[in-house]
Amino acid sequence: MQISVRAIVVAAFVVGLVAGTPGSAPAKKKLKVKNALTATIDGTAIKFPKNVRITAGGTTVAFMVLGQTRIRGHVLRTFAVACGDFPPGSIPGTSTHCTAQYNITKVGRHPSSKLWFNAGADQTVTFLQYDGSLVEGTLTEAALPSVSGDPSVSVDVHFIGRIAGTH
Repeated sequence: MQISVRAIVVAAFVVGLVAGTPGSAPAKKKLKVKNALTATIDGTAIKFPKNVRITAGGTTVAFMVLGQTRIRGHVLRTFAVACGDFPPGSIPGTSTHCTAQYNITKVGRHPSSKLWFNAGADQTVTFLQYDGSLVEGTLTEAALPSVSGDPSVSVDVHFIGRIAGTH
């Protein structure tokens, strides 16, 4: 039985494909993550699936997450968390100089707005992961007083995404 050179070349090619070439490691791909912000406000879960922006690197506001819902039923919701100290010394770690804001705006013929805001930077944000561009964190059991005369709200927030400009 005679084996042709062509068969040997094809067999070597297939073995090379299956085994990979020595010394070549697959390049690491950047994990694609869509910016997301979810909040539970007074027991009501709210997802901010679009319009979520994460920024970092400022002097006064070193880190900020801003999310806005689409207008549904003439209601627009906005939530923001900002921290003055970022990144924390270790990951997971916390930033203790943070503030949060929640706003409900009714749009239409008779517009109105309700605002909850913590003016003192005493909220704590826990950063679960941070690699220079991808950041994930939580703000738990935050009580936001009303600026518009409504009762205070309790807030639990989770965010994940890429910091703007690091994609």
